[in-house]
Amino acid sequence: MAYTDFLKQQCYIDGEWVDADAGGTIEVTDPGTGKVLGTVPKMGQAETARAISVAADAVVVGSRLVQEIEAATPETAKEQLTRLVATLKAAIR
Repeated sequence: MAYTDFLKQQCYIDGEWVDADAGGTIEVTDPGTGKVLGTVPKMGQAETARAISVAADAVVVGSRLVQEIEAATPETAKEQLTRLVATLKAAIR
């Protein structure tokens, strides 16, 4: 099995593996050998906006879920979940 068999050559947006809207790609090379390992979609503004929108929606849904869990769990678990949500929110900013 070749190393490239493990590479996904699409981007994951809103639960689906997708190509760039315009069909463009960028080669991914091994810096040690210069060998082309595969390609990734050359995503543009529209795809990026979709990905950001879906990620932001996921944070909202996740926050609601955490609030429901917090209401039913001991304080130590609540603190851990609160830190997790804060970390996730900071990561998308």
